[in-house]
Amino acid sequence: MIQNNILITGASSGIGYALACQYAQKGYGIIGVGRNEMRLNELEKWIKTHTQTPIYILNLDLGKEGAARDIEKWLAERHLEIDILINNAGFGLFGNFADTDITQELNMINVQIKNYLELSKMALTQMLKRDRGKIINISSLYAWLSVPRQSVYAATKTFMDMHATALQYELRKTPIEIYLVFPGAVDSRFLEGQRKIDSTYSKPDKVAKIIIEAVEHKKAIIVPGVLNKILGCMARILPRSWLLFLIDRINSQRGL
Repeated sequence: MIQNNILITGASSGIGYALACQYAQKGYGIIGVGRNEMRLNELEKWIKTHTQTPIYILNLDLGKEGAARDIEKWLAERHLEIDILINNAGFGLFGNFADTDITQELNMINVQIKNYLELSKMALTQMLKRDRGKIINISSLYAWLSVPRQSVYAATKTFMDMHATALQYELRKTPIEIYLVFPGAVDSRFLEGQRKIDSTYSKPDKVAKIIIEAVEHKKAIIVPGVLNKILGCMARILPRSWLLFLIDRINSQRGL
């Protein structure tokens, strides 16, 4: 039996952690990449305890220059092929652009644009040779918005949206499947210490389940949750000035 492997970036918490657990339960081999070694070890222990599937973990900061090439070398040394790539790694930075740390913002661009591109190209090259494969990109509702006090983060997600949508079209006559996921606010370590408790935040396990089911039904655009679908529609029809005011008020209520 051929083992299908999934490489998940940002696998140490949130949606990435939940996707790793749920895909492992479906029999996929998991390659978990993340910068939190303790949480990656927890993931490895959970998968070994609850499933029979192989689990490989790589403790690596995707903000590091050349991280994608390090992953490619690490995979080659272990003779591992990627059947599904999940581009999930990311982090938030809150504050007025004039006050935030440019070093952190450039690091964010490394994680959410540069290494996203390098990993996607690496995986796609292999997938085209084998005539099969999927790339699942975890974007954000912010991809459709200008977001005060999170301007760089939102811009990176817009980049992913535009790039991956074009890629879907380029690959439409091939067996390679490209997916875009637009979650709203998720209760995870992404926002740890930066928010008030809010019942509108989605749970990572629920979001992961929605993503997996949507991919199984080949839904290329995935917006988890009814409220997020409504907000997504509003983002496309309301004037930009209204949206700026609305998103600023919502985030202020959430303590961001």
